Amino acid sequence: VLERAKMAKWTIITAVLAYYRPNQEIFIKPTTAKGVIKYFDIPDLQYKPKPTWAFYQGYRAMINELKQHADKSLCPNNAAFSGFLMMTME
Repeated sequence: VLERAKMAKWTIITAVLAYYRPNQEIFIKPTTAKGVIKYFDIPDLQYKPKPTWAFYQGYRAMINELKQHADKSLCPNNAAFSGFLMMTME
């Protein structure tokens, strides 16, 4: 439905998921997602502007894996952790 109206964008689709389940789901900001994939050199993930379930699952798994290696104070939820990654990569 959103694709027909040209509104199928990562930020729109993932905002609702991240709002209702902030510890399980992720909010994908395109610039941040591309930067994280490049910074950590993740060969299995390739960002595309058109949202896909396969990318979402892979990116979510990667974020949750990275959280396991970070201090708990940096990741009270996935949105906060993604924000931390965004700020530290600049």
